[in-house]
Amino acid sequence: MQFNYKGNKIDRERELFNTLTGSLSLDTKYIDENFGEIDDEAELDNAVTKKTSKSYGYSISVPKSWAGIDTDYEEDLVSYVTSFGTFSINIDTRDISASEYADAIKQYILQNSSDSVLGSRVKTATTQTINGMFFSQIETEAPNAERPYNTLLYIVDRPDKKGVVILSVNLSNAHDTSANRAKISKAVESLTFTSK
Repeated sequence: MQFNYKGNKIDRERELFNTLTGSLSLDTKYIDENFGEIDDEAELDNAVTKKTSKSYGYSISVPKSWAGIDTDYEEDLVSYVTSFGTFSINIDTRDISASEYADAIKQYILQNSSDSVLGSRVKTATTQTINGMFFSQIETEAPNAERPYNTLLYIVDRPDKKGVVILSVNLSNAHDTSANRAKISKAVESLTFTSK
């Protein structure tokens, strides 16, 4: 059960929460008969599955614990819900480079009024080489959002020079830990381009 509240009526929200949880009952016999145990949660956390897009010529390994939303790798958008937020892969086949795409994102954040309400700003904009590939990396933050979050963008040119691959992560501030960032880095570093 998940219960969210805004905090401006704490006593009323607490009363509602207590009313809801007071009415819950668990059928432990049903649970015992129908659910097993995972002996080693660390093993599940470290398990990955390699996914390949023949249409767009790339492969990536993602944790098996991430829940797929759009998982057809032959499409231009793939997305997952994770324990820390969301992870997506976008393919943009327009005639644009990674650095041009990164510059456009930075301009968008500066000029978009809806993002200014969230306090959105570019936190960092860097370039780095991962597995011999040149990435533009942007991190934005939205500290005034109802649930503050950072967005991490890893943008790389496709080898055939037709567009870019964008790895995008919305990372809840409440879950912004070095362990979760390590999972993100591991997925990003697993990206390879294949022959179409």
